[in-house]
Amino acid sequence: MSRILKRRVMGAIWLVVLSLPRFGFAQGPAMTTVRDTVYKSDGSLASGTVVITWRPFVTADNKPVFGGSKTVPLSNGSLAVALVPNVGGTPSGTSYNVKYYQSGSVFSEETWVVPSSNALSSPDAPIISNAGAPGTTTYYYWVSAANEAGETLLGLSAMTATSNSTLDGTNYNEISWNAVSGAASYRVWRTSTSTAPSGTGNYLVGETSATSINDQSNSLQQATVPFLNDTDPRLLADVRVTSAPSSTVTLAASQVNGTAIVSNPSATQSINAPPKAGVIPLQIKGQPQANANTLEIYDSQASPALQSYFNPQGALVSHQPLTADHVLSGLGDHIVQGGAPDASFTTISRLWLDAAIDYNPAFAFKSLNPPSTHPVGGVSLVESNSASAQYLQGFSAVGVSNHSTGTRPSASGMEGVAIQNGGGTITDLAGGYYRTDTLAGTSTNTYGVLIDGNTNSGGTVTNNYGLKILNQTVGNANYAIQTGLGKVQFGDDVIASTINNVRYADQFPGANAGAKIAAAIADLPSTGGTVDARGFEATQTVAQNIFSGVTKPVNLHLGCATYQISAVQAIATANVKIVGEPCTTFQAAAGLGSNPIFQTISTDTQFLGRFVIDGNSIAVAGIQVNGASADRILVSGPEIKNTAGATNWGIWFTNTFAGTAWVNGETFIHNAGHAIAMEGAAGTLMVSHVRIQDATGMGVRCIRARYCQVASSLIDNPTDVGIYSIFSDDMNVHNNR
Repeated sequence: MSRILKRRVMGAIWLVVLSLPRFGFAQGPAMTTVRDTVYKSDGSLASGTVVITWRPFVTADNKPVFGGSKTVPLSNGSLAVALVPNVGGTPSGTSYNVKYYQSGSVFSEETWVVPSSNALSSPDAPIISNAGAPGTTTYYYWVSAANEAGETLLGLSAMTATSNSTLDGTNYNEISWNAVSGAASYRVWRTSTSTAPSGTGNYLVGETSATSINDQSNSLQQATVPFLNDTDPRLLADVRVTSAPSSTVTLAASQVNGTAIVSNPSATQSINAPPKAGVIPLQIKGQPQANANTLEIYDSQASPALQSYFNPQGALVSHQPLTADHVLSGLGDHIVQGGAPDASFTTISRLWLDAAIDYNPAFAFKSLNPPSTHPVGGVSLVESNSASAQYLQGFSAVGVSNHSTGTRPSASGMEGVAIQNGGGTITDLAGGYYRTDTLAGTSTNTYGVLIDGNTNSGGTVTNNYGLKILNQTVGNANYAIQTGLGKVQFGDDVIASTINNVRYADQFPGANAGAKIAAAIADLPSTGGTVDARGFEATQTVAQNIFSGVTKPVNLHLGCATYQISAVQAIATANVKIVGEPCTTFQAAAGLGSNPIFQTISTDTQFLGRFVIDGNSIAVAGIQVNGASADRILVSGPEIKNTAGATNWGIWFTNTFAGTAWVNGETFIHNAGHAIAMEGAAGTLMVSHVRIQDATGMGVRCIRARYCQVASSLIDNPTDVGIYSIFSDDMNVHNNR
C-alpha cells in the first residue's frame, strides 16, 4: 500500500500559564530577623549553640503565639534567627530567654525584646509564558527579592506543564512577576517538582534587577536558598534587655478594673490596687517558679490573707472552703423529687455550679419520676413583650475552654442524650427534638435547627463543620440524613463518596489517584457498577494495577487529568468499560519499563472517548490484548501515541487472541511502531474510521488472522507499509487513503 497523504503543522506557538492557587489561610505573624556576629571574650569568633525560649503571648497585631523553644547553630560567630516581635504584645513585658552554649552545659544568658521590622515582602507567584515550540515538560518556578541588607524567603510557586524539554534561545520560558516595593534585585529558582528548593544546590535560573527573566538553558547555577528574610535585620544591641523588672507595680485608681501582668518574675513581684468605691482592692503577688505557687491573690486587710492562687500546673485553687450555700445561692427550697413543680419555681434567679473550685456535682438538674405524660428534666421558659429585644433564647448553654496547654478530646456547648433503659418500646428515640411554632404575627424564616458559622478568628481551627454526623451502623436501615418529600438545597459544592450507587473515586482513601480509584472499585457490589473519577485534575499518580483482583463489571469514567502510569493496568474481568474525555491522558512513567500501559484478557472490554494513551517512548504497547475465542474488544475514539520503535505497538493483539476486535470511532494512532498489529490465532479485526500517522513500522499488520477488514481509514507516512497481511484467512480493504 502506498503512502497517500502526509500532513505537517509547523510554527505553532503554545502559551500555557498554570499557577498554584493561593489558599485562603489566615496570614501568620510578621517575623523579625536578628542577625549579628558573636565574639568570645578574647575577641575570637564564637561557635556553639544558641537556645531561645519564650512563654505564650499575643502580638501587637493580635496573633496568638504558643510558648516554645528554638535551637540555632552559632558558627564562626554568625548568628541568624527569625522571631515573632513581642514589642507591644500582650501580656506586656514578655521577653525571649537566650542561652549561649559553647561546650557541655556551660552557658551565658541574656534577655531579648524583639521589635518589628520593615522587611521586604516575598514576591507573589510568577507568571510563566512558553516561547517557541510547546512541550510536555513540567517545571516549577519561585522568585526571591533582595536589597542591600539581604534577601527574602521564596515567594509562592508557579508551574508550567507545557515547557519544551530542551531550553535554548528559540524554545524557552519567560518568567515575570510583580515588583516588590524597596527591592533592588530578584533571583529566580527552578525545580522539576512541586517541592520548594532548600539548602545549597543547582536551583538558580539567574539574577536580575528587572521583573522578568528568560529561562533559556537546561543547566542551573549552584546557589544557596535563603532560609530567612534578612532584608531588615536587627542587631543584638537592638534586642538585648539589661535592666531587671521592678519588684512592685502599682495601679492608678482609673486602672483598678483593668489588667496587669507579671511576666517571668525572677523574684517576688506585687501588683497593688488602690481603693475604689464598690471594689475590694486586692494584692496580687507573682512568685518565682521555684516556689510552690506562681501567682497568689490576697485581700486588703491590715495583714493581707491569701484567698486563692494558681498552682504550678496553671489551675486556680480557692484557699477558702466551699459550702453548699455558695452554690445554691438564690435557689432556696426549689429542688424537688417527684411531684409537680410549683409555681414559685419561676422565682429561681441563678444556679451556679463551678467545677473549677472543687465542687463537681453529677447533675445540674435532675427530675425523678415526675407524674406527667411528658416528663422533663428541666424547663426554661422565657417570655418577652419588649419590641426592642433583638434576640430571644429559651435556653442558652455555652461551654468555654480556657486551657492553654494539652489537648481536650471535645468541648460542647450542649449535649443531648436520650436513653432507653427499660423493656418497653420507644418509637422515636431522639437525642434532641426541635420544633418552631408561629402562633400569631409573622415569622419571616423558621428553622428547626439553625447552625451559624465560626465567626471568631483569634484561634486556629483545623476543620470547620457546620454539621457533622458520624456513621450510623446499628440499625437494619442506616441513614446519616433522611428527609421526607421536601426539597433539599445546597448552596455550594456537595462532596460524597457515593450518590445513587455511583462511587466518586476522589472521595475514597488512598495515597494517590490510583489507590483511590482501586478503593472505589473495591467498594462496588459483586454485581459491579460505575466509578466516577472525574473529580481528579492536573497530574495524578497511578502506581498500582487498579484492576488487580477485580472480578466484577466496572464502568470507569475519567475527567481532565494526566495519569502517570508506573504499573501495567491488567484487566482480567468481563465487561470493563473505560470512558475518558479529550483532556484525559494515560502517560507511561518510570517503573513501567517495557510493559504496556493497558493489558486485557477479558470479554467485552471497551476503551471509549477521545482520551490519550501516551507511551512516552518507553512502553511496548498502548493496549495489549490477550484472550480466547469468546472475547470481544472495542477501541473507539482514543488517541494512542509515542509507543515508538519498530517493535512497539499502538494496539497489539497477541498470538493468543482469538476473539473479535473493533477499532473505530476516529481513533488516532501516531508515532507508534506497528500502529495496529493482529497476530491472533484465528482472531478477527475490524478497523474503520481510524487515522494512523508516522508509524515507524506498519500501519495495520495482520498475521494468521481469521478475518481482517480495514475500511474508511487514513494511513499517513508509515515507515514500512500501510496495510500488511500474511497467512490470514480473509482480508478486506476498501475506501482507505
